[in-house]
Amino acid sequence: MQIAGNEPAIREKLRQIIQRSMMGPSAQALSENERALRSGLIAAQLMGLAFMRFVWKIEPLASLDDDAIVAAIAPTIQHYLDSDVYAATREAPPAE
Repeated sequence: MQIAGNEPAIREKLRQIIQRSMMGPSAQALSENERALRSGLIAAQLMGLAFMRFVWKIEPLASLDDDAIVAAIAPTIQHYLDSDVYAATREAPPAE
């Protein structure tokens, strides 16, 4: 992950993977911008967690049981997948 941040080719490949794979078939009804926003939020959540646990080894996340991690972040990921991500601001998604 550290290399991906510094290598343009690796960073671009990772960006493409994240944008294509974070949203499942249920997101097909969403606009491209909405899918990009949601997949970006999911990726940010997961990448932040990965850095905290595996790169920087910040406790207590580094040693927390996997099931506890899943229980803690699952509601947030689910929110990004199927809830109104603009509810707090009531802003419309950016125009395509």
